[in-house]
This record gives sequence, structure tokens and C-alpha cells, in this order.
Amino acid sequence: MKTLTLSDNEIEDINEAVGLPETKRRFLRKLLAIKMVASNIKREEVCATLDVTRTTLSSYVAEYKNGGLAATLEDRS
Repeated sequence: MKTLTLSDNEIEDINEAVGLPETKRRFLRKLLAIKMVASNIKREEVCATLDVTRTTLSSYVAEYKNGGLAATLEDRS
């Protein structure tokens, strides 16, 4: 899997979203996964920590890369 690099502004935006009480739990998992991947934590460790499959983790990263924070927080349910 390719690396993910976040700018200081992106990190700040993610941290802000994580701290908002209205951010749903499933989005928190996505945001934490994005931060962990960007911090170069091994994918296997991210998956084990967040209890997600590698496929799910890959979809989180792709979603963020393709649409940024807005796409990651989009409620599709």
C-alpha cells in the first residue's frame, strides 16, 4: 500500500473532527485509521488496533485520498 502524507492543515482538520461530539463513532474509526497510516504505523497493527480488515483499511485510505475529509465524513447510510 502506498504511503499517506498529511499536511499540517489536514492533521489539524482531522483532530478537530475527532474532537467534535457530533462526529459519529464509525467516522472516528476512519479518522483514526487515516492518522495511524499517515504516522507510518504498520497496516497490520492499524487493522488489529481498530478491528478492521485490510480491505476496509484500504477503502478508508482510498476514500480520504480521493475526497479528503469531506468524503471520509460523508454519511451514506
